[in-house]
Amino acid sequence: MLLVCNCYNFNRTFRELPAAPSDLGLSNEGMGVELSWSDNSDNELGFSIERNRKVGEAIIDGFTEIATVGRDSTSYTDEGPLLLSSVYIYRAFNAAGYSDYSNEASINY
Repeated sequence: MLLVCNCYNFNRTFRELPAAPSDLGLSNEGMGVELSWSDNSDNELGFSIERNRKVGEAIIDGFTEIATVGRDSTSYTDEGPLLLSSVYIYRAFNAAGYSDYSNEASINY
């Protein structure tokens, strides 16, 4: 039996970290928040959405993963619960690990 694969893509997907996403933007979506971003990688398995809360410059909670979305995703709606000021970051991941974080974006409720 002969098997053929694109080994370059296989090795790249599982050995190189994905490029960090960018241009995180937020908008009110009813009682939730719509997040949108630019997908700058072609080898991610998905994106990790993380949130924390701040009052002024004081961080109330550390960043906590609230969701993951699949490869090539460029949006997510966080339906809460949202308390105080919510600050978001996100990053791509694959079998090799996580990319650098995106920019932070915040929204007040």
